[in-house]
Amino acid sequence: PAVRRPVPNTAIVLDTSGSMIGDDLQSALNETQGVLKALGGQGVRVLATDARVHTRQKVTNASKIQVLGGGGTDMRVGLDEAAKLKPNPDLCIVLTDGYTPWPDKAPRGMRVIVAVIGRYRDGIPKWARTVVID
Repeated sequence: PAVRRPVPNTAIVLDTSGSMIGDDLQSALNETQGVLKALGGQGVRVLATDARVHTRQKVTNASKIQVLGGGGTDMRVGLDEAAKLKPNPDLCIVLTDGYTPWPDKAPRGMRVIVAVIGRYRDGIPKWARTVVID
């Protein structure tokens, strides 16, 4: 029998707020490249988000991401926008420093992983799986 590995339809909400500029943003882009590699080059939809979603693009290489933003932070708007994508993502990865408000409940129909760049984890909802990236 053939070996089959289902690949989830994945979206990434990339925190591009002012607090992410510099090393944190570069770490988030490196993690995005790792996700792309793990998914076998199929590409992911990336939403560059600070207090609003600036870009929505499908990429196969993190170097192609238009990094726009630099303002305040609200990952709720990125998660809301990810939930509206067609086809719906099975998985949404939020790459952030954690300094953001969160929705009260999980977006319907998709799992959420919050990859925290650094150690700030206060307030991350229990409905999300949290991964700390040092």
